[in-house]
Amino acid sequence: MTGAQEARVRLEGFQPAQVFATVIAVLCVILGAIGLLRTANGDLVGNHEVVAGLTLNRARALVYIGFGALGLVEATVSVTARAYGVMIFAGFGLLFVWGLMVNGLIPVNPLAERGNPLSLELPDDGLHLVIAIAGLLTAVLPARKALYVGAVRVMPPPGSATEPGTPRLSPSTWPVLSPLLRRFRAGA
Repeated sequence: MTGAQEARVRLEGFQPAQVFATVIAVLCVILGAIGLLRTANGDLVGNHEVVAGLTLNRARALVYIGFGALGLVEATVSVTARAYGVMIFAGFGLLFVWGLMVNGLIPVNPLAERGNPLSLELPDDGLHLVIAIAGLLTAVLPARKALYVGAVRVMPPPGSATEPGTPRLSPSTWPVLSPLLRRFRAGA
């Protein structure tokens, strides 16, 4: 290298967080669609159907479809997929806690006067807990990164095989790049 070139760590490819966000979103859209189809002739909160052990009504079907549609849009970019994971963790975590209160497993229920408009039952609480945990995983999954000097990739992402012909840094450049490489290897 004849001169100082700027070294950068960049995200590379479709990220694991985007895959998780897409799977969660598709699951939510499917559950919502099934809920709307099964409760098509009922009112928004009164009519509920049991599907595969889950109690669904139109209001909850619309909540699922809303979360799913948002996830399909958010999964297109790594940063927004992680933000979607946080939203899923918070939203479904709240549904889980509310379901525990409605079903009497948490003795204090500040929402008792609201009733149970989403027809939350114990099996539904288990599903909401699993989806909330998946949202948390989506938010904290490590990103796949690579080190670039100028426009040339000099290090593959951790855990991937080195591609033949990938240029490597010469030992003379290590003192200049060592702080950046330490940060890269630490996952920052």
